[in-house]
Amino acid sequence: MTLPTGVQAVAAARYGDSKLALEYIAKLNRSFSFALPGSMYEVSPDFGMMTQAWNIYGVAVPIVGYFFGIQPRAFEKSIYISPQLPMQWKDASLDNVKVGDNSLSLAISQKSDHKEYLIQQSLLDWTVLVNVKNAKKVIVNDKEMDIKSLVDDVLKLSGQRIVVKIF
Repeated sequence: MTLPTGVQAVAAARYGDSKLALEYIAKLNRSFSFALPGSMYEVSPDFGMMTQAWNIYGVAVPIVGYFFGIQPRAFEKSIYISPQLPMQWKDASLDNVKVGDNSLSLAISQKSDHKEYLIQQSLLDWTVLVNVKNAKKVIVNDKEMDIKSLVDDVLKLSGQRIVVKIF
């Protein structure tokens, strides 16, 4: 059944098990084009609904909300980012995620000794909050940050193009 599998994917991602969440998403994907070309099947086995909007819940919430860690705070004109990419994803990106009247793109590259985030947004008056918990060193736009002075291990950044390297 795709709905319970999707809920399991969200739960695994929420509790930090991106590997298991990705396995559940792969199970959902196996139903792709089974009954309706170009769509995941809603209820497996046969005789269920062809498609429903909640299928995207099991894919989009783990990927956007947990793998990329995008948590919108549109009422504050801010976006909190705390990625937990699956280990097998070395390079991944999301483009033009709408948050309020802003648009965010996030590219993540996992190197052997650090993670690199390329954050782009359409509006200058929005703040991007980046979780850097457990970081030993952080470089933002080629400038090393004083991570000892951070509140709750969160960088508060602004600008349309931000490069964050976390060691």
